[in-house]
Amino acid sequence: MTSTITAHTRRGPKAREVVVTGIGSALPGVATYSDLLGPLPGVGGFDPATGLTGRELRHKDRASRLALRAAEFALHDAGLTDADSTFTGAAEATTVVVSTNLGNADSICKATDTVARAGVMGLSPLGLPQTSSNVI
Repeated sequence: MTSTITAHTRRGPKAREVVVTGIGSALPGVATYSDLLGPLPGVGGFDPATGLTGRELRHKDRASRLALRAAEFALHDAGLTDADSTFTGAAEATTVVVSTNLGNADSICKATDTVARAGVMGLSPLGLPQTSSNVI
């Protein structure tokens, strides 16, 4: 999952200049986006087993957790967070763009398996929002 801090340039009388200032990734074994430009390092980098845990991520599906980590790395890369990962930028002037194509397919498969095994009554209401294709 990768995330880029950017905005779309508009044309017309209210057009503004846009600058991409940070890029983040949450890919196994990749520490920074620059690792993607050459051979992947043999060790280190992002570890999904440890990097996608924490209280704030507990009830999120995997795709959303990856997107949140990529956005966190992008904000840090842009210099918009402090040492504690607290956002320090101008909220009204910052945009995070995240894109996925069926990144939550695992959540949909789990829901389908549950319906096949236990019927619709086996579904948890807390898990259903994760089956939306635009959950991220």
